[in-house]
Amino acid sequence: MLKKRFENLHVSFTEMDLSKWPSVNESSLKPEKKEVFLKRKTAVELYFNSEKSIHSICEEVKVTQTDLYRIIERCLFLDEYGNIYGFRALISGYRIKKYKRTKEINGFQLTDEVKAGAFE
Repeated sequence: MLKKRFENLHVSFTEMDLSKWPSVNESSLKPEKKEVFLKRKTAVELYFNSEKSIHSICEEVKVTQTDLYRIIERCLFLDEYGNIYGFRALISGYRIKKYKRTKEINGFQLTDEVKAGAFE
């Protein structure tokens, strides 16, 4: 069941079925990333599949309430094909949003100005 906090993400009820979420080949993850992934996955599964309170989930998995809501929201974001990211979004370092440069570029002279994203 979709919790009230995430109703504004416009995710359908069928997308809340964790068994249909895009999965991750856990054996291909490096040990340190796998540990973080499994912790996050457990937290998300407890959130959607149990009647436990947020507080008890956070204590059990050793994650803050803010982080729990953040990772759940990441899972519910839509990719470029309109599908939710699901468990893929729980991989440490996995980008779900493209980088968007906000600062104007004043040419390409040799300066100390950072030019990340200039060719986008």
